[in-house]
Amino acid sequence: MVALEIMLFLLPFAAYGIWLAAQRRVVIDGENWKSAPIAWLAVGGLVLVALGLGALVLAHQGPTAGRYVPAKVENGQLIPGHFEK
Repeated sequence: MVALEIMLFLLPFAAYGIWLAAQRRVVIDGENWKSAPIAWLAVGGLVLVALGLGALVLAHQGPTAGRYVPAKVENGQLIPGHFEK
């Protein structure tokens, strides 16, 4: 889960690097990175991390009323997990 947030944070920096490469202005010593709008890239990364965390929260919401009974096998039949009231 932490890897997802790190990836989302680094995504704007990677997009900027790809954009520089597409413009054919990338220098091996990284001189162009010194003039990069680092603050804006960091803010963009933090926004993506916040959106990713929000998506995880929404994805984990579900029918949680009651007690969860895990899936099990009875008499050769799979009984899926479910919530009991």
